Amino acid sequence: MRVIRLFAALAFGLAVAWTTALPGSADEAAPSFTVPDQQLEAAVRCDDGARSGTRTTVVLIPGTGGTPAEVWSWNYEKALPAAGYGVCTVALPDRALGSFATSAEYAAYATIRAHEISGRPVAILGHSQGGIMAAWIAKFWPEVATSDVIAIAAPLHGTALADSLCASGSCSPISWQMRINSHVTQAFRNTPVPSGTAFTSIASYQDEVVFPQPAASSSPGCARP
Repeated sequence: MRVIRLFAALAFGLAVAWTTALPGSADEAAPSFTVPDQQLEAAVRCDDGARSGTRTTVVLIPGTGGTPAEVWSWNYEKALPAAGYGVCTVALPDRALGSFATSAEYAAYATIRAHEISGRPVAILGHSQGGIMAAWIAKFWPEVATSDVIAIAAPLHGTALADSLCASGSCSPISWQMRINSHVTQAFRNTPVPSGTAFTSIASYQDEVVFPQPAASSSPGCARP
């Protein structure tokens, strides 16, 4: 219910006169960072396992409304190191309630840093909006060395909830961008999965935020357990 309330809150506030620069295809140069490096760097945290140079590192991207501590500290931040992985987390600006493109810069930078720190290709695990962001990075940031992308409850094709929130023509930027046929979701849908990266999407048929399932969390080239 807490997640549902967070999404419902997005319906209020900003009128939709919203445009975002989006890449056209994975063959184009990766988007340049518009956020200062100092801000991007401050949002990244990597553990000793990531810095060891001997472990595969997983970048954890939280979903809409969440911080790394709230989303990951009680589960994957404990389980992954115990299983022999390094971990990096990224705090998205304004709890990922603003522009998807800006939040994606933070996540892409974190993934690049994780690769630099660990010295090997990294895996990306994202929840909800963080899930489509993880796959977005692999598609549109070709210099990011990723081995695996795992999306949990991710609106890979958008969600009908966002369509409902924006039905009046006025909603927050992230609700507008997570609609089923928004520019963001169409760009994601029309860009093929790059070779060399394993994509997995995990979703629930009873999801009350990302729906209708299974279409909302399915994508060509993405395995669905």
